[in-house]
Amino acid sequence: MVKAYLRYVHEEAFGLLASPHANVAFFSPAGSPGRPSAYVLTCAGASVTLWNSVRQCPLVSFSPPSSHGSSYHHAVRLALSESRSHLAVGYSDGSVRVWATPTAADLSQLAASALPSSVSSGTHLLSPPPALTLQGHRSAITALCWSAGEDQTSFPESPRAAPGAAVDHLLISGSADGDVIVWDCVAGAGLHRLHAHAGQVTQVLALKRPRAALASETSWQCRRDTAEDMRRAEEAQAAAPQTVRGKRKVEDGRGSASARVAASRALDGPGSTRASRTLPGAGLLLVSAGKDGLVKIWDADLELCLQSLVDTVPGASKAKEVWSLAVNPQQ
Repeated sequence: MVKAYLRYVHEEAFGLLASPHANVAFFSPAGSPGRPSAYVLTCAGASVTLWNSVRQCPLVSFSPPSSHGSSYHHAVRLALSESRSHLAVGYSDGSVRVWATPTAADLSQLAASALPSSVSSGTHLLSPPPALTLQGHRSAITALCWSAGEDQTSFPESPRAAPGAAVDHLLISGSADGDVIVWDCVAGAGLHRLHAHAGQVTQVLALKRPRAALASETSWQCRRDTAEDMRRAEEAQAAAPQTVRGKRKVEDGRGSASARVAASRALDGPGSTRASRTLPGAGLLLVSAGKDGLVKIWDADLELCLQSLVDTVPGASKAKEVWSLAVNPQQ
């Protein structure tokens, strides 16, 4: 039999509404009082389509740049930021792309000129380029979530944010390779890589520590660092030779002043804990679940697993697979 199909490569898919192994999400523009179910986001092949559920027509197609290679990577996971101003899409090749979502005015204009789905063509769809592309995983993306940052930092190519809206700049992705990566979308780089699970990561949740706990931890760390710096300065001063007894008081005064300056510089230096507390993601806790049957709680700053939970069945050879997580936001 002649395998004529080997001479052809995939170019385009048509008539596809939603991929079977990808999630869907309701969407409403930032600052819009409209119904949350008026718009729906679906993964369709390599692109993500924004649908008007009332008129049953597509409005926006978030598609990656076309490649002339034979490889075809489809969208498998999508996640909206808390402010609904950005959309992150994970692909089967391990890449993550971020788009700025359209505003309410843009959607109203598109809906006025859109055609029904039965007669709509691709020329009527808005197809914006991705604002950011992140590469770091070796396998398909299986989990995506956003964590809102406290600093009001501008996002590249983002539309004008609504007044009082939170700026989301931390993105957490999990992959079939078992790794979890925390991305800084403002800098376009990864902050932390966690070797989380032996199997596929099924879900990741981002939690923020309470401000009271962070404040107490910060004050305790400052007191400990100051005490350590003063102790080291006193030890260095005691070990230094004193050749002239008459200059001892002057040297002691200079030494104490130098110790205070050294302590202040040590606290404000690039490797100090005070500088590290200003990094994005300070106080970020992650909860990850995987096919290995484990639920893990992580300190993203330290890249340390704080606790591992496993639920085994008596007599079973291995743990059950964990597929979904839910966290009470008030705890």
